Amino acid sequence: MSKRGNIIFFIILLILLGAALYFLILTLIDINAESVQFIMQKPASKEQNSFSSSPQFYSNMRFTKNNLKYNIDITCNQKKIQNIQKALNELEQETLILKFSTSTKEEAEILFSCSENEQENIPHEYFIAGEGGPTSIINTSLFYIINEGKVLLFYEKSQCNNHNIELHELLHVFGFKHSSNKESIMYHTTICNQVLTNDIVNDLKSLYSISSLPDLYFLDINAEKQGHYLDFNVTIKNQGLKKAESISLDLFAGDKKVNSFDFKVIHPGEGRILTVQDITIPRKTEKIKFVINAGEELEKDNNKIILFLSQ
Repeated sequence: MSKRGNIIFFIILLILLGAALYFLILTLIDINAESVQFIMQKPASKEQNSFSSSPQFYSNMRFTKNNLKYNIDITCNQKKIQNIQKALNELEQETLILKFSTSTKEEAEILFSCSENEQENIPHEYFIAGEGGPTSIINTSLFYIINEGKVLLFYEKSQCNNHNIELHELLHVFGFKHSSNKESIMYHTTICNQVLTNDIVNDLKSLYSISSLPDLYFLDINAEKQGHYLDFNVTIKNQGLKKAESISLDLFAGDKKVNSFDFKVIHPGEGRILTVQDITIPRKTEKIKFVINAGEELEKDNNKIILFLSQ
């Protein structure tokens, strides 16, 4: 055998001896290893509750409509895009009341981005939780209206082969806070078997079953009479989910309508003040009534107020 052949033979022999030693060590490790028993892990139940108290950052947080537009930024890879769509589909299928469709950034109510630079463009106080949340909110008194929300997906690779991260952040956009239940999708740390529990689904169904209508009410009012002249200040606010148009305020002296005043559009969360002086009413008037007319509303019982003359 040549010298070169001897070297090759020696290298092969070393490799075989090394492999034999490796498997011998593994065998010794297995022989001396402690016994570990397999246990059956039950899947998380959707019947359990995620929250024992208020589930949202503020009460009655919702978008004004059920059909929402979303946009996924080009910074998101194909896997994240698939997970986003799965999260949206799950909310559609579970609630049977929410619908999502793609749109441009300018028209979208929900924005998805995977760029770390995006966070610099969002005021810190608007991002209520983690990497997802509402970025524009209006307090109407009755609702906290979400105008826009954003989800930022910075993670490189998820430990779970599912869309739990995307669904968690999406639910933050809908106003849901963290849960103390480890099996809930809203727990602050991702665990692969977490589920969307029925109490979250039922809260969404309840909120979004409310019709998107205005709801006008009297925020403030005062009036005084001198002889047969009436002065008054009235503040009307829209606490509903939609702008109110073609609004009129009717004034009654006793049971007789004496005047009507027109208002322009009142958007959700906005109020209008009407100040009027020297309206003529009968001298013996002891009761005046104001009635708001604004078409279909969430509530009509708060559209009327009666004032009696002080004795």
